[in-house]
Amino acid sequence: MAASWLFEKENTALIFNADSLLKPNLQIFISKHKELVKKYGIEATLALMAHPDAGKKYNAFALNGDLIQVHVKADRKNSGAFFHFPGLYLVEKKLMSRLPPAGVVSDIVELAWKPAIAEKKLGAWIYAGFYQDLGTPADLAKAEKNLSIY
Repeated sequence: MAASWLFEKENTALIFNADSLLKPNLQIFISKHKELVKKYGIEATLALMAHPDAGKKYNAFALNGDLIQVHVKADRKNSGAFFHFPGLYLVEKKLMSRLPPAGVVSDIVELAWKPAIAEKKLGAWIYAGFYQDLGTPADLAKAEKNLSIY
């Protein structure tokens, strides 16, 4: 696991999943995370966004203010005010200690995020900027076209 070097000198790490393209203002995101750590003692802040397929095509989250209240498995029958996770989060070393040691296959949602949700220790930052899923060859081609604009 990367935690040994990721947290070698810091207690907080920025994680950006490789299957999406975003253009966030990281200064604002980091400020929000620090605010939530101070206010609630949260262990991670997930960037979340409004998306028409949140909870339907994509797993999603429901909020209560700045805190994530529940993780929702994707199901076309779902309805409600759900937020999509585009793959960006700030995580504290404490949350990573919930995961097994390197070499053991694990699921961060089940082993770390859901317990943190239950303890009111998973925060949210609403992201409203550019987003492109990179999950399929067609998505990747669209992203390449979008990148040529910038």
